[in-house]
Amino acid sequence: MNSKITTSGFRSRPNNHRVIFISHSSIDNAFALRLTQDIGTNGNTIWIDDQQINPGSIWLNEINQGIEKCDFMLLIWSENAKNSEHVNLEYTSAMVARKSIIPLMIDDVDLPIILRRVRGINFKADYNQGLQELKRALEN
Repeated sequence: MNSKITTSGFRSRPNNHRVIFISHSSIDNAFALRLTQDIGTNGNTIWIDDQQINPGSIWLNEINQGIEKCDFMLLIWSENAKNSEHVNLEYTSAMVARKSIIPLMIDDVDLPIILRRVRGINFKADYNQGLQELKRALEN
């Protein structure tokens, strides 16, 4: 089973696959792209802005569509994400849309109070251990 990172939206989404929206600060883009590649064998479709938003597209419209169509969100949480208006808009929109959110902590910044009810995955100390825990979560 291969993950499909598409650049054409959701038209080719198989019925038995989930769409995973990856929310991250652009400053954390290297981590987000590494993560996308590393979880690429679990059969899900990954929605990440660099791959989904074409030049000339209206960013906010594309993000809204991505959140509406996703099954859940992986929120890459860092000091950069905390300070990003876009990341805050994305996870707030996902909450309003009643999407499941899995926070992925990549540095020592605390989650917002509203997200502390959700058990996240710690990538701070050991990336590979965090990745294995995330892969187990994606299998369920």
